[in-house]
Amino acid sequence: MVPFLPLVETLAHLELQYCGLAGTIPEKIGNLEKLVFLGLGNNVLTGEIPESFFGLTNLEVLGLDDNQLESSIAPFAKLTKIQKLYLEDNLITGEITDEMLTIGWADMVDLDLSVNRIEGPIPEKIWTMPNLQVVDIHGNDFIGQIPKVDSVNEKLVFLALQDNSLEWRIPESISNLASLRHFDISANKFVSPIPSTMSQMTNLVSLYTGLNGFDENPIPDFLANMTNLLELSMKQNKLTGEIPSFFGSFTNLQVLDLDFNRLNGTIPSELGLLSGLDTLMLNRNYLSGTIPSSFSNLVDLDVLVLDGNNITGSADPICGQTAFNLTFFSSDCDRPDAEVECSCCNICCNDNNATCNNFDWTVNLDGIWEYDFQRLVYTFSQEALPVDAKKNYTNAKHDWTNVKVPKPDEIDNSATANPSDPKGNSTNASD
Repeated sequence: MVPFLPLVETLAHLELQYCGLAGTIPEKIGNLEKLVFLGLGNNVLTGEIPESFFGLTNLEVLGLDDNQLESSIAPFAKLTKIQKLYLEDNLITGEITDEMLTIGWADMVDLDLSVNRIEGPIPEKIWTMPNLQVVDIHGNDFIGQIPKVDSVNEKLVFLALQDNSLEWRIPESISNLASLRHFDISANKFVSPIPSTMSQMTNLVSLYTGLNGFDENPIPDFLANMTNLLELSMKQNKLTGEIPSFFGSFTNLQVLDLDFNRLNGTIPSELGLLSGLDTLMLNRNYLSGTIPSSFSNLVDLDVLVLDGNNITGSADPICGQTAFNLTFFSSDCDRPDAEVECSCCNICCNDNNATCNNFDWTVNLDGIWEYDFQRLVYTFSQEALPVDAKKNYTNAKHDWTNVKVPKPDEIDNSATANPSDPKGNSTNASD
């Protein structure tokens, strides 16, 4: 970076993203006092961020994302004019306080601190920031509960909390985030299913709840109201019962992920109405019957994962259509005991092969800020799971020993849970 510094001291806008810049940020960067926009993302910058950097108090947009930079989060609160702060994929540590949010970052619009080493609870004042639209703090070490949302917030549209250690339950007051479009709580320690008040959140486009410690529960009926959904992932949520036919009215749906649950019954033919579906994962359940003939309409499918069920018959609704161009299609079609006759599957499994397609199949969950927090393509992790993953998951009972049960005065007042019940069983039958 050093050669650039003498040339740009009068600049207000400097972008050096994707430039292969290496080494540390030089101390002299503090001389660029007129900078309003600074983008240094997606380089190979390392080491401590110099103290002079936090003297750039005219900054409104700062992108340091995708480097290996080190700092406490606290000095960034000195950037009191900041509106868009992108620090994801670095080595930022420390805790966020209410004072940092309400005084230091009073004008914040986009806050992306994802995939760092930030810890502690989520500050309660985060919902009162008047201009905040994006909060992405996934992939950190946040603990405790999601703070109660005391009043209606019509600004926040993107909330990503996945891959932390958040626990207990989603507050019923989450429905006060009235304009929320993206909500991701996957891979945390929540122990109660999503509250029925979320039926009011009809603006949701993406909902991810997978990989939590929920009790057994059916797919909630109130999801029928969320017909704007483009992405729904409820992977490994201990879902029971049948797949509801109301999913057929989700005509915008591109991703439906119900992998690794305890669902039974047949696949509803109404899923064949989802003509724009890109990804359908129904694997590792107890589904029976045949592949619906209506699946011949799903010509935009890229990924179809059906193995690990009790489905029988023919895959001709898929294989017999020349319009299909699947990247991945799996079923229980492995001989000599094939349950499904499939001439176009990429991989064939059977009940005797516990390692077949035994991957976590987690859809990419990280929005890209350069593209307004939209995903350009869907990709999937292919991390192998233990051989007995499904068997152990099916038989396991949740371990409550490491879950912090909140005191009565810590519980969202709008909730109806009995605080003396460590599993948070509700007195409200609709919860």
